[in-house]
Amino acid sequence: MNKILLLLIVLCASKSVSSQIKINEASNVNGTTLVLPDQSSPDWIELYNPGTTAINLEGYTLTDDFSEPIKWVFPAVSVNAGGFLTVHATGISKTEVINHWETAVWANQTWQYLIPSGSISNDWKNVPFTATGWSSGQMGIGYGDGDDVTNLPAPTTTAYARIEFNISDTSKIASALLDLDFDDGFVAYINGIEVARVGLSGNPPAWNDLAADHEATLYQGGALTSFTLSKQLLSQVLKNGNNVLAFEVHNSSTTSSDMSLLSFLTFGFKDG
Repeated sequence: MNKILLLLIVLCASKSVSSQIKINEASNVNGTTLVLPDQSSPDWIELYNPGTTAINLEGYTLTDDFSEPIKWVFPAVSVNAGGFLTVHATGISKTEVINHWETAVWANQTWQYLIPSGSISNDWKNVPFTATGWSSGQMGIGYGDGDDVTNLPAPTTTAYARIEFNISDTSKIASALLDLDFDDGFVAYINGIEVARVGLSGNPPAWNDLAADHEATLYQGGALTSFTLSKQLLSQVLKNGNNVLAFEVHNSSTTSSDMSLLSFLTFGFKDG
């Protein structure tokens, strides 16, 4: 549904219910009011449950065409008593509904980092790992451009960084966002499995490989680069309990004037 005709928005239930979900608000000129992780800003409809008990929307449908009353069918998602649910009018049907987002890894937490002088064991990407000889500091880490909290010596060709985080129930996670600012190339891992990369080849890259040139954007007034991690990928890499997010960031030359890495990891949960 790319454009919403307010007079044609209809919410239908397949069965009678004692409490009725209401269309509380809608927008057909979203602009930047609500922006999705992919940076799109579709129209939206806000649903409201005025009742005293939660309502499961499974079997409800949403349409903008009276001749097609079951245009979009809701999966099993509940709206709590007095609660709201915002539906993005993307025209794409999804079986998973994100109830809320929680950031598990922040840049300003304490990370462990290492400037390697040669190859090291791949254990640094996993839990458990004893980071003997590693330093600690907040992100961003790097040098040059004045955009780093933890400064590395110039020039640095490669740096490794890692941080542990805890997940109590991975089955509730439907998606994740890995948000980055980086200069120049990187590979990201969760529990030793690659989840994103830019500007590097090799599996894994050699400790002193050089990356394709890429300039950090935040210090120039730009935005973070966002990578969406699918439920399928997360089911392969996450585990209940302790996990580790790890990066290797590589410079584009051995005489480069700058280098940086800053990251956040946020999970989309299916329920409260």
